[in-house]
Amino acid sequence: MHITIRGKETQTDYTTALRKLLTQRLNKSIESLYKIESFISTIEDDRVRYVFTRRYIDKASWKRISGEMGSSDESYARKIHDRYAKSYF
Repeated sequence: MHITIRGKETQTDYTTALRKLLTQRLNKSIESLYKIESFISTIEDDRVRYVFTRRYIDKASWKRISGEMGSSDESYARKIHDRYAKSYF
């Protein structure tokens, strides 16, 4: 009688596949971040660049960004963003 135990191989295969998937996702995220930072660096207006950096790099809320810019209107930063985006795209 011949018995083969495969539990360890299956776990190793799963771990290898998962590691490969996570590496691909990490590389894609790094590439996306590079593209975002490259785009933001081309924005000439300091105020607009600040809004884009805080929103997309630092993941700050519109309310927080507006407050940091001295506005009590929480949509202030979003309006700056949208105005630039509309003119750019």
